[in-house]
Amino acid sequence: MINSIEQAALQIAHLTALSRDEPIKTDIGTVVETNKNGVKTIRSAVNRMNSLGYIPIASIGVGGCRIFINLIGVIKNIAMAIFLQQSPIESFKNLGNNIAQIVRGVVEIVPILGNLTIYTIDQIRIKVIEYQIKQKSQNQETREYYANGRLVSEGGIIDSYQQDFSFMCQAGVRFA
Repeated sequence: MINSIEQAALQIAHLTALSRDEPIKTDIGTVVETNKNGVKTIRSAVNRMNSLGYIPIASIGVGGCRIFINLIGVIKNIAMAIFLQQSPIESFKNLGNNIAQIVRGVVEIVPILGNLTIYTIDQIRIKVIEYQIKQKSQNQETREYYANGRLVSEGGIIDSYQQDFSFMCQAGVRFA
């Protein structure tokens, strides 16, 4: 059972799809909880693969895997665009994400300096996402879930986070 706002943020960080037709690879999950006085509590979490990139020895393996997996993704997206299995715009978007992940993998392979760089970039991303969310989230008693800064689900204050996640799973949301 998910019983804290931190655990809920970690769950959102492992979101893999918003619906059966809309895949998404989330690496930062954010939960905003607003109490009846309008006070907001914001918590963010990074998925496990990204957090392993902060550890010097582990990051070499993680970076290598990230490079390999995304090179396959590059080939797949080019082939899908050529054979018209996917729109060129969608292929280009996916290709951009693959290239960004390859660059991240290359930086992760560099011990200490690469780890500090990746950690700093992720912390800046979290601060930017939290700032943007704070500006647009509601000022009423609610709980909102964001994947990479994108609103995933919104619910009123209920007994447990488990109920929110059960609702999201029934709606087709998948977690890694």
